[in-house]
This record gives sequence, structure tokens and C-alpha cells, in this order.
Amino acid sequence: MLNQFGSSVKKAKKKKRPEPRTATFLIVGVMKASTTTAAKILSSREDISFTYNELHYFDKADNFSKGKAWYEAHFEAGKKERGEKTPVYSFYPEAIRRIHEYNPKMKLVLMLRDPVTRAYSQYNHMRQQTKKLGAACFLKVDLKKTFREYLEMDEAKDGEPVTLDKTAPQTMLRRGYYMEQIDNILKLFPKEQLLVLTQERYNADPLAENNRIFSFLNLPPLTALEPVHEHARSYEEEMLAEDKEWLAGKYAAHNEKLFEFLGYRIPEWTTPAEDQK
Repeated sequence: MLNQFGSSVKKAKKKKRPEPRTATFLIVGVMKASTTTAAKILSSREDISFTYNELHYFDKADNFSKGKAWYEAHFEAGKKERGEKTPVYSFYPEAIRRIHEYNPKMKLVLMLRDPVTRAYSQYNHMRQQTKKLGAACFLKVDLKKTFREYLEMDEAKDGEPVTLDKTAPQTMLRRGYYMEQIDNILKLFPKEQLLVLTQERYNADPLAENNRIFSFLNLPPLTALEPVHEHARSYEEEMLAEDKEWLAGKYAAHNEKLFEFLGYRIPEWTTPAEDQK
């Protein structure tokens, strides 16, 4: 190309726009429901950029204040899907609001578990971590308090707004109110952007259930899957029968609403003794 004086002029090269690193999907819940196993499998796919470690961007003030650039630096550009797992997001309405504000087209995966066994698994996990890490444990519990005491402490706050300062040890009971979490999600996201799985079905047929995730993300299915078991913990002692029955009663009405939403019942979940007659 020549200018008016007959000299050649180099055409300015257009700068390439950086490829997007926006997160496109999240595992938003729940604690102790095989989310770490799912994360391991998602991390192994070449067409997904998945951050294995929990980022806690949408629920932790110190991380959220770092901004979108910090968050998206955890994802690799050029992948079909980009995601992460922080299984407390679903519990906090403010976290869900922030997710929607960040990406209203975000796809959300919610993995559930029998709320009775989920609560005890959380308690067991926190006791083990407290013994191991002491004061440094961010899930620290009072080792002198029983499982039932923690549940009843949470029950006393039933009905209070769930704010971001409510910690896991303070909310063992309410984290099993699954339809409240789903209702909160559906206030902002269409149903088509939410996939609900259960740990019981996920563990029984991991290939089929993981392929449900891949179908949800518009990715090709797997034909085979190596067994993956993450964070399988031992228990110091079994849950007391009276605590199991008490919890089953607390969750019965919540579970019925969930079963109606799902369109099927989950026979593996704990039910009150009178319902078993």
C-alpha cells in the first residue's frame, strides 16, 4: 500500500482480542455429596478448564474483593467449558446473586445427598479436621459439643436469613433444606440452567451420571470411566439412632417438596420410623 508520496505504508495489524476466560459452569453444592469426585473427573477432560481446588470467590469477601481478573486467571482460555467447584455456593442467596451478576448464562450443577447422612458426614469431617489442624482449622468445631447440640443450635436459628457470615459449623441442619436452595436459584436462573444429581445415583452408576453432566454442558459423553473415590473418610463412631430419627423427622417435609420437584422419590434416603411401617 502506497501513501500520497509514493512510499509504502505498512498496514497496522489488528490486535487479537483475548480469548474469554469467563466461567461457564459451577458445581454449587452440596457439601459431602461426592462433589470432589465429580471435580476429579471434570478436571481430567481436555475440553474443559476446571479448577480442582475450591475458589470460594462468590462467598468469601476477601476473594470476591480481588475481582473478576483474579477469578478468571484460574481458567484456561480456548476450552469449550470453564468451571469450578465450591459446594457452599448453593446455600448462600448472596453467592447465587453474585453468580448471576457475573454470568446470567451460568450452568449450575447441584449434587445432593440424603440430608441425614450428609449432616453427620459434615460433623465427622469437621471433628477430624479440628483434631488435625487445631486453631488453624477454618471448619473448627468445639470437640466437647455433640452432634445433636450443633443441630439444635442451628434449629434455634431456623427462619433467620442465611447470610455469608454463617459458617458451616453453625448451619449443619439447614444445609439439608435443599428445596430452599433450589427455590433461591430458580428466582434468578431458568430451570434449564440447573442440573440436580443425587449422590446415591451418582455412586451407583458413575458413568451414566457423569454423562448427564457432560450432556448438560453440551460435551460428548464418555464410553468408559475409571473408578474414582475422593475424600472417603472413616467414622469415629456411628450416628446415634435417636439423632438419625430426629433428623429424619426434621427433613421429612423438606424432602417431600424436593421429590415433587424432581418428579421421583429417592428410596435410599432416611425416612422417619412411622413412615416405614
